[in-house]
Amino acid sequence: MTGLGVTLYALPTPWANTVMENAAPIFATSLLSGYASTIVLDLIGLRRRRLLGNAWVLVLTPLHWLLAVGRGVAGAVPIDRRSAALGKDGARHGVDVARGRIAPFAIAASAII
Repeated sequence: MTGLGVTLYALPTPWANTVMENAAPIFATSLLSGYASTIVLDLIGLRRRRLLGNAWVLVLTPLHWLLAVGRGVAGAVPIDRRSAALGKDGARHGVDVARGRIAPFAIAASAII
């Protein structure tokens, strides 16, 4: 959703501005309802465990979400780079791409078949 929002904001056309003006409340509502549902479920769990005194930490929920998204993106970037390095063929299972030879586990697996 964020990508769509950034893309539409980056477009210089009046159409994109109109779309964003109409879609911004939807984006804000979905974001706020996500935070609210997370906090409500967390409060229910804290109440069950009689730990409501620790509920102040739920103020940090947006920060937690931001860090989680950042780690997800940071983890996906190397995967994307490795798949791009393999080319259009995709993964070449059992082949050591750097050395151009078949890996030992692939030889063992082909012997079993």
